[in-house]
Amino acid sequence: MAMTQKIAAVGQHNFTCQDKLFLDANIWMYLYGPPQNRRSSEVRTYSKAFKNILKASSQIYIDVLVVSEFINAYASSLSMLSLG
Repeated sequence: MAMTQKIAAVGQHNFTCQDKLFLDANIWMYLYGPPQNRRSSEVRTYSKAFKNILKASSQIYIDVLVVSEFINAYASSLSMLSLG
């Protein structure tokens, strides 16, 4: 089965229950990372998109590599905060 590759701005996409999404570690960091950047436009954009993804019951996929990247990035961010 061929996978279609369609690129669109996340804020412009109308999510549906047919969507199958793979979110990388950067997106998870915007959504659930340390609070130091909570006011950035990226956080607002991805938070709104995530709300729409959940509302539409879109399918979200993740793998252990993304989880590992998220944990490492989160821990690194926390250690940078404690050093600053």
